[in-house]
Amino acid sequence: TVRLRIDLVNLPAGKMITNTVPAFAQLRLRGSGLLLSSIDTDRMATQLDLSGVRTGRVTYSLVASDLPLPRNVDVTRVTPSRISLDIDAVGRRTVPIKLLTTGELRAGLELVEAILLPAEVELEGPKGQLSSIAEVSTQRVDLNDMDAGVNDVMGRLQNPPGLVELRSRDVVVQLVIDRQLAQRTFADVPIAIRNAR
Repeated sequence: TVRLRIDLVNLPAGKMITNTVPAFAQLRLRGSGLLLSSIDTDRMATQLDLSGVRTGRVTYSLVASDLPLPRNVDVTRVTPSRISLDIDAVGRRTVPIKLLTTGELRAGLELVEAILLPAEVELEGPKGQLSSIAEVSTQRVDLNDMDAGVNDVMGRLQNPPGLVELRSRDVVVQLVIDRQLAQRTFADVPIAIRNAR
Protein backbone atom coordinates (compact mmCIF):
# COMPACT_ATOMS: atom_id res chain seq x y z
CA THR A 1 0.00 0.00 0.00
CA VAL A 2 1.36 3.44 -0.96
CA ARG A 3 0.10 7.00 -0.62
CA LEU A 4 -0.84 9.02 -3.68
CA ARG A 5 -0.68 12.80 -3.30
CA ILE A 6 -3.65 14.63 -4.84
CA ASP A 7 -2.78 17.99 -6.39
CA LEU A 8 -5.57 20.37 -7.38
CA VAL A 9 -4.48 22.61 -10.26
CA ASN A 10 -5.90 25.36 -12.48
CA LEU A 11 -8.73 26.47 -10.22
CA PRO A 12 -10.30 29.41 -12.12
CA ALA A 13 -9.90 32.89 -10.69
CA GLY A 14 -12.88 33.96 -8.61
CA LYS A 15 -13.69 30.39 -7.54
CA MET A 16 -12.85 28.52 -4.35
CA ILE A 17 -13.26 25.06 -2.82
CA THR A 18 -15.49 25.07 0.26
CA ASN A 19 -15.28 21.48 1.47
CA THR A 20 -12.45 19.44 2.94
CA VAL A 21 -10.56 17.53 0.25
CA PRO A 22 -8.23 14.64 1.14
CA ALA A 23 -4.61 15.42 0.41
CA PHE A 24 -3.78 11.75 -0.27
CA ALA A 25 -5.37 8.58 -1.56
CA GLN A 26 -4.21 5.08 -0.72
CA LEU A 27 -3.27 2.67 -3.48
CA ARG A 28 -3.20 -1.09 -3.02
CA LEU A 29 -0.66 -2.39 -5.53
CA ARG A 30 0.22 -5.86 -6.81
CA GLY A 31 3.36 -6.81 -8.68
CA SER A 32 6.82 -8.28 -8.30
CA GLY A 33 8.78 -7.29 -5.24
CA LEU A 34 11.50 -5.73 -7.40
CA LEU A 35 9.03 -3.49 -9.25
CA LEU A 36 7.21 -2.47 -6.09
CA SER A 37 10.44 -1.58 -4.31
CA SER A 38 11.47 0.61 -7.25
CA ILE A 39 8.47 2.92 -6.83
CA ASP A 40 9.44 6.33 -5.42
CA THR A 41 6.56 6.87 -3.00
CA ASP A 42 7.60 10.50 -2.36
CA ARG A 43 6.88 11.32 -6.01
CA MET A 44 3.58 9.48 -6.23
CA ALA A 45 1.09 12.18 -7.20
CA THR A 46 -1.82 12.82 -9.52
CA GLN A 47 -3.28 16.11 -10.68
CA LEU A 48 -6.94 17.01 -10.83
CA ASP A 49 -7.36 19.68 -13.50
CA LEU A 50 -10.03 22.16 -12.41
CA SER A 51 -9.95 24.26 -15.59
CA GLY A 52 -13.42 25.51 -16.49
CA VAL A 53 -15.03 24.16 -13.34
CA ARG A 54 -18.40 25.72 -12.48
CA THR A 55 -20.12 26.55 -9.22
CA GLY A 56 -21.60 23.50 -7.52
CA ARG A 57 -20.38 19.98 -6.78
CA VAL A 58 -17.97 18.28 -9.14
CA THR A 59 -16.64 14.73 -8.77
CA TYR A 60 -13.41 13.26 -10.13
CA SER A 61 -12.56 9.58 -10.39
CA LEU A 62 -9.06 8.34 -9.64
CA VAL A 63 -8.44 6.03 -12.60
CA ALA A 64 -5.63 3.50 -12.26
CA SER A 65 -4.50 4.00 -15.88
CA ASP A 66 -3.78 7.68 -15.15
CA LEU A 67 -1.48 6.97 -12.24
CA PRO A 68 2.33 7.14 -12.50
CA LEU A 69 3.13 3.44 -12.02
CA PRO A 70 5.60 1.07 -13.66
CA ARG A 71 4.34 -1.42 -16.19
CA ASN A 72 3.22 -4.78 -14.80
CA VAL A 73 2.13 -3.18 -11.54
CA ASP A 74 -1.60 -3.49 -10.98
CA VAL A 75 -3.79 -1.31 -8.80
CA THR A 76 -6.20 -3.51 -6.87
CA ARG A 77 -7.82 -0.76 -4.81
CA VAL A 78 -7.93 3.05 -4.65
CA THR A 79 -9.24 4.67 -1.46
CA PRO A 80 -11.01 6.97 -1.99
CA SER A 81 -11.71 6.23 -5.62
CA ARG A 82 -13.72 9.43 -6.15
CA ILE A 83 -13.00 12.98 -5.03
CA SER A 84 -15.89 15.42 -4.71
CA LEU A 85 -15.33 19.18 -4.63
CA ASP A 86 -17.80 21.88 -3.66
CA ILE A 87 -17.07 24.96 -5.77
CA ASP A 88 -18.39 28.42 -4.96
CA ALA A 89 -17.77 31.88 -6.35
CA VAL A 90 -15.70 34.30 -4.28
CA GLY A 91 -17.62 37.39 -3.21
CA ARG A 92 -17.32 40.44 -0.99
CA ARG A 93 -19.80 42.01 1.39
CA THR A 94 -19.78 44.88 3.87
CA VAL A 95 -21.57 44.35 7.21
CA PRO A 96 -21.90 46.43 10.39
CA ILE A 97 -19.72 45.84 13.44
CA LYS A 98 -21.41 45.01 16.75
CA LEU A 99 -19.77 46.00 20.03
CA LEU A 100 -19.63 43.38 22.79
CA THR A 101 -18.70 44.37 26.35
CA THR A 102 -17.99 42.65 29.63
CA GLY A 103 -17.94 43.90 33.21
CA GLU A 104 -19.74 46.94 34.60
CA LEU A 105 -18.96 50.62 35.00
CA ARG A 106 -18.26 51.88 38.50
CA ALA A 107 -21.18 53.24 40.48
CA GLY A 108 -22.12 56.74 39.41
CA LEU A 109 -20.97 56.31 35.79
CA GLU A 110 -23.05 55.63 32.70
CA LEU A 111 -22.23 54.84 29.08
CA VAL A 112 -23.53 57.68 26.96
CA GLU A 113 -22.33 56.61 23.53
CA ALA A 114 -20.21 53.94 21.84
CA ILE A 115 -18.51 54.88 18.56
CA LEU A 116 -16.83 52.27 16.35
CA LEU A 117 -14.19 53.35 13.84
CA PRO A 118 -14.83 51.95 11.32
CA ALA A 119 -18.48 51.10 11.86
CA GLU A 120 -18.45 48.46 9.09
CA VAL A 121 -16.06 45.80 7.85
CA GLU A 122 -15.62 44.18 4.46
CA LEU A 123 -15.77 40.39 4.24
CA GLU A 124 -14.46 38.09 1.52
CA GLY A 125 -15.31 34.45 0.96
CA PRO A 126 -17.75 32.01 -0.65
CA LYS A 127 -20.93 33.79 -1.69
CA GLY A 128 -23.06 31.05 -0.14
CA GLN A 129 -21.50 31.67 3.28
CA LEU A 130 -21.40 35.46 2.96
CA SER A 131 -25.16 35.66 2.53
CA SER A 132 -25.79 34.28 6.04
CA ILE A 133 -23.61 36.84 7.88
CA ALA A 134 -25.49 39.95 9.01
CA GLU A 135 -22.83 41.44 11.32
CA VAL A 136 -19.41 40.87 12.86
CA SER A 137 -18.86 41.25 16.60
CA THR A 138 -15.88 42.68 18.43
CA GLN A 139 -14.04 40.78 21.08
CA ARG A 140 -15.45 41.82 24.44
CA VAL A 141 -14.32 45.21 25.77
CA ASP A 142 -13.90 45.36 29.56
CA LEU A 143 -15.82 48.22 31.20
CA ASN A 144 -14.50 47.69 34.72
CA ASP A 145 -11.62 50.19 34.58
CA MET A 146 -13.27 52.88 32.46
CA ASP A 147 -13.31 56.49 33.69
CA ALA A 148 -15.57 59.41 32.90
CA GLY A 149 -14.69 61.02 29.57
CA VAL A 150 -13.84 59.58 26.16
CA ASN A 151 -12.11 56.21 26.47
CA ASP A 152 -10.29 55.00 23.34
CA VAL A 153 -9.74 51.25 23.12
CA MET A 154 -8.09 49.26 20.32
CA GLY A 155 -10.39 46.35 19.64
CA ARG A 156 -10.20 43.21 17.56
CA LEU A 157 -12.94 41.61 15.51
CA GLN A 158 -14.04 38.02 16.00
CA ASN A 159 -13.42 35.66 13.10
CA PRO A 160 -16.54 35.04 11.02
CA PRO A 161 -17.68 31.43 10.53
CA GLY A 162 -16.66 29.12 7.70
CA LEU A 163 -14.18 30.24 5.07
CA VAL A 164 -15.16 33.91 5.25
CA GLU A 165 -12.24 36.23 5.96
CA LEU A 166 -12.03 39.78 7.30
CA ARG A 167 -10.43 42.41 5.11
CA SER A 168 -9.33 44.16 8.33
CA ARG A 169 -9.31 43.00 11.96
CA ASP A 170 -8.74 46.13 14.05
CA VAL A 171 -11.36 48.59 15.22
CA VAL A 172 -11.11 51.68 17.43
CA VAL A 173 -13.78 51.74 20.14
CA GLN A 174 -14.59 55.14 21.61
CA LEU A 175 -16.67 54.92 24.77
CA VAL A 176 -18.17 58.20 25.97
CA ILE A 177 -18.78 57.86 29.71
CA ASP A 178 -20.38 60.50 31.92
CA ARG A 179 -21.30 60.84 35.56
CA GLN A 180 -24.90 60.03 36.30
CA LEU A 181 -27.11 62.98 37.24
CA ALA A 182 -28.63 62.53 40.67
CA GLN A 183 -31.89 63.97 41.95
CA ARG A 184 -32.81 64.86 45.52
CA THR A 185 -36.01 66.31 46.90
CA PHE A 186 -36.00 68.80 49.78
CA ALA A 187 -39.36 69.09 51.58
CA ASP A 188 -40.65 71.92 53.78
CA VAL A 189 -37.95 74.39 52.78
CA PRO A 190 -38.89 77.97 53.76
CA ILE A 191 -38.66 80.58 51.04
CA ALA A 192 -37.60 84.12 51.89
CA ILE A 193 -37.58 87.19 49.65
CA ARG A 194 -34.59 89.46 50.03
CA ASN A 195 -33.98 92.99 48.87
CA ALA A 196 -37.54 93.34 47.62
CA ARG A 197 -38.46 96.93 46.70
